[in-house]
Amino acid sequence: MAFPIENFLSPNMTNMLVTLVIPFLIFFTILFVVLSRTKLFNRGVSFVIAIGLTIMIYALRPDTFAFLASYLFQIGVIGSITAFLMIFFVFLWFFVKGGIRIAKVIGGDQQKLQELEKLEQKLQKKYYSGGVFGSSVGQRLSISKELEGIEKEKKFLLAKMKRLR
Repeated sequence: MAFPIENFLSPNMTNMLVTLVIPFLIFFTILFVVLSRTKLFNRGVSFVIAIGLTIMIYALRPDTFAFLASYLFQIGVIGSITAFLMIFFVFLWFFVKGGIRIAKVIGGDQQKLQELEKLEQKLQKKYYSGGVFGSSVGQRLSISKELEGIEKEKKFLLAKMKRLR
């Protein structure tokens, strides 16, 4: 049987946790993620700015944290279910993605040949779509070398498939 967290913490500590610490962490996390995603500053500067802004929000408007805390109680169950569903879908996504990767590794020579043909078509498009002045000579040379390698690999796979018949 699980014991509620209130048994381990004093009522004042629980009140402080719900009304100050959790809202502080929520505000800080949101600000830090937004600042990190904008890539205006490096991670250290973004961290300091997020901490500073969160402290300023609490200093100027502590009722904002109390407002958020009142909603934390109401969305607790919904948040738990949402978090569980998100974890389930992430697990399912990686499970399916891993299965696809394993299927590609296990896939036969016919599948490898089809993938090589797709790659060859993609590289040929890139080779011939240089515009008016064309792509640089170095790019075209590297693409042509890749195409030659793909052609050799295709010949090897075709010979292997013919030998197995």
